Amino acid sequence: EESRVSVDFCVNKKQSMNQSADDYLNKFLKASLTVINMDIHRDLKPENILIDEQDNIKIIDFGFSANSKITLSNYCGTPAYMSPEIVKKQPYIGTKADIWALGVMLYLMVVGSLPFRATHEQELYRLISTGNTDTDNKMAFRKEQKR
Repeated sequence: EESRVSVDFCVNKKQSMNQSADDYLNKFLKASLTVINMDIHRDLKPENILIDEQDNIKIIDFGFSANSKITLSNYCGTPAYMSPEIVKKQPYIGTKADIWALGVMLYLMVVGSLPFRATHEQELYRLISTGNTDTDNKMAFRKEQKR
């Protein structure tokens, strides 16, 4: 049985994602909540979510997983999907960090790009910490144009 990486699927299928995004978000959430109820993943990203030929979701790579019942302070994960608490190196609740990563993936599915983009990791961390997305800048520009 062959699986494909979901990031490729999300980006290549962007034109039809309005209909599909809801379906795949529901599947991602169900699969992720199953994992979160057991433990937390701490590295949820499209490369760690596979979709098989029947569109079943499979989560892989549990190298950073941990007990979901304790506050954590380990700095880990993939930078573009890390929550603000992790990039600020503050104690965090793992389930909330996983939910943040799911939000980043949803953004990728709907918009076709990551919400926080930078050429250097430190700049990426600053954007995540402040919640300043490229979309925020585009929205402000559009509002100014309408006036």
